[in-house]
Amino acid sequence: ESNNSACASATLTVIRPDLTPSTLSASLLNGNIVIKDQVKNLGSANADAFSISFYLSSDNLYQSSDPLICSRTLNGLAAASANPTLGSISTTCPIPANTPTGSYYIIAFADPTNAIAESNETNNKRASTSKINIGPDLLVSSLSVKTLGASFEIRDVVKNQGTEAAGTFMVSYYLSADSTYQSTDRLLCSRAIAGLANGAFS
Repeated sequence: ESNNSACASATLTVIRPDLTPSTLSASLLNGNIVIKDQVKNLGSANADAFSISFYLSSDNLYQSSDPLICSRTLNGLAAASANPTLGSISTTCPIPANTPTGSYYIIAFADPTNAIAESNETNNKRASTSKINIGPDLLVSSLSVKTLGASFEIRDVVKNQGTEAAGTFMVSYYLSADSTYQSTDRLLCSRAIAGLANGAFS
């Protein structure tokens, strides 16, 4: 009865998915954030359904306090494949109410609820390489000057290319020896604009 059992040494490999955002970019359109991304399954096993969530962040590191702006859901992702297979997919996200004016990164987080057991849980996040500006963003889009005797006729167009309306502001015109404004440049005159909606011109 002493030889009824045997033991052998072996290595057991657990095959799991490995989800990671592979590309990410963001832009502004009509007061919304348009996010383009691709997610890959680098693992050797298929992944069941999961979501990819997008967050606003003041830096390029995800924190639990970063506000969620939207998500997209995948019904699954085969091993060693990507969604989409080529390029990126666009998701249009509204800007959260009461978001302070400022510059923000977008953070993509694959499977933020840990619904999928993965071989690597440390590569599920990715930050955009550039920031987007939220709030008013005023731009002098055109400027021309004509001399009329001892006076100047100045024509200009100001655009609000930001995501929110701007309140009342001034446009001031200065006389400068070069094309770069300095505090020593001489103020000629100003005009007041009583607010400007996002995307509007004056």
